[in-house]
Amino acid sequence: MDSWLADAMRLFYGAFLVGFGAVVLVGAARLNDIRRFFRRGERTPELEAALARRADLESLSPLPWRVGGAVAMLCGALVLTRVIGPIVGYALACASLALPLGWTFARLRNHGLRRAAVLAPRRPDAVLSRVWLVLGALAGLAPLITLRIPAYRLSGAIVTFAALVIWAAVVVVRDMPALLSGEDPECEMQIESRLRERRTLGLFGVMLGIPFAFFSLVGPLTARLGGAGSHPFTLLMLVAYLYVVAVWCASFMKLGVRVFRVKARGPVC
Repeated sequence: MDSWLADAMRLFYGAFLVGFGAVVLVGAARLNDIRRFFRRGERTPELEAALARRADLESLSPLPWRVGGAVAMLCGALVLTRVIGPIVGYALACASLALPLGWTFARLRNHGLRRAAVLAPRRPDAVLSRVWLVLGALAGLAPLITLRIPAYRLSGAIVTFAALVIWAAVVVVRDMPALLSGEDPECEMQIESRLRERRTLGLFGVMLGIPFAFFSLVGPLTARLGGAGSHPFTLLMLVAYLYVVAVWCASFMKLGVRVFRVKARGPVC
């Protein structure tokens, strides 16, 4: 890789990690604020009361986000000072943010097991089908193709670990029991449905994005990865991953019409 391109990548990704980590660090409390999933026009007094009860049940701490943001900033600083390369810095930052996500939703699932209430049969496949879960798992494993290159063996393994942690969080959110206080079951079930849809699809998109950004970093080595035909299976895996991402983007746009369109729904409660 040309030195000017390597310097540009180092500067860009170092600055990005510092900035992104700072945003996560400062906005840690908002990341756990479930009111952000509801527009102001939807927030009736009944909904606000139900959201407050839900927040009390979840009891999510901003500390994991702050730790992850601080580690991401540190990785960015190490990249800018040439202590580590941009690919290693990106991989470590992904892991530092994936672990808080996994811990948060694993803890949330334990709350759900204690406070579960079933008012009607749920269909997790209506949010995200099992086919997408399988394709997502395979996409998360895609960075392992860089194991063929010793220089990127560690970073590829870390990125794969981060992607699979978020994939596990997707499964937890998709399948966890409903978390209800029981004071206003109908309103709380609508909140439950909205949160499950937004969190599941959002996490799945993040999970696909982690390998995508990783491959953009190793993009100049694509020919080496494929070995100009000497490793056709490796190249096939990379193409298959990109195909999964493209199909998901198209499907997400279609799902977004249903999941994210709230203007015509009126008040939730």
